[in-house]
Amino acid sequence: MRFAETSTWLPTSLVGVYPPSLFDTESEGVGDDAITLARRFIDATKHYRFPITRQTTVEKFQSLISEWKNDTHLMSSSTSMILHKAYQQIIGMGPTVIPLILRELQNSPDHWFAALKALTGIDPVAPSDRGKLGAMTNAWLEWARRQGYSW
Repeated sequence: MRFAETSTWLPTSLVGVYPPSLFDTESEGVGDDAITLARRFIDATKHYRFPITRQTTVEKFQSLISEWKNDTHLMSSSTSMILHKAYQQIIGMGPTVIPLILRELQNSPDHWFAALKALTGIDPVAPSDRGKLGAMTNAWLEWARRQGYSW
């Protein structure tokens, strides 16, 4: 396996930090262990240079969504999904993420209802619509529009 084949994950902000030969497209004979070690080195360097504490709210939100979706995409239990640490961290970000959740809900309906209920203190979903993803999504988006939210 050529190392260059695995270098697509290198952030453009880190180009030039490493010796060009490390990502030379002609390098051959680099084993999987060396690639794993190089990835860990780059991840550590990226974290050192751009720690999560310097992320914007949107970047942190997107990072947590990615983690949540990756870890829960095979789960059938909505309780397990909303108890996931990334989901809980999103709720912990406070009301500033409500418009971000609404945009995510509109673009890719998912189980955001518990987070919205926790952040707003209300539940606009009619009892007859519980468990119906489309109807629940519409109820929240309509409520948000009436409240003046924009996303």
